[in-house]
Amino acid sequence: AFPFDGECNAAISHAEGTRCMLARVAQCAGQQDKAWKVQEWIFKNQPNFRSKENIQSELEKNQDSLGLNLEELMTCVDSNETREIIKGQAQAGIDAGIKGTPSLFINGKKVPSGFSLPLLKKIYSEAKK
Repeated sequence: AFPFDGECNAAISHAEGTRCMLARVAQCAGQQDKAWKVQEWIFKNQPNFRSKENIQSELEKNQDSLGLNLEELMTCVDSNETREIIKGQAQAGIDAGIKGTPSLFINGKKVPSGFSLPLLKKIYSEAKK
C-alpha cells in the first residue's frame, strides 16, 4: 500500500486519515480472504469515503454483500499492528523511489513514469533475452 495520506505515509505532507483507514480495511479484509473483493469495492465507491466515520458506515451497509465479519475487521483495522504494517509498506515504497501510483517494477527495476504499451513491450522483449 502507498496511500496518499500523511497519517501513514511520510512522503505525503497532508494527513486526513481516510486513505490510511481504507488501506487498513483492505489489509484486514485479506485476513477474511476478501482482500480483492474489498479493494474492488473501495475503488468503485471512492466518492462515498469522505471521513473515517463514513467509511465505517459504508462498511456496515455493505458487510453482507462483501461477506465480512465487521467486528473482526474493525478490530484489525484499529490495531497498532495493522497501522505499522501500512506505514511499513509506505516506507518500502519511499525507499524504492515511488512518488505516486501507479508505479511499475519489472525484474526489480523501476519503469520510468509515463510508461506506454510500446515501452512495456520493449522491456518485455529485452527481459526474455
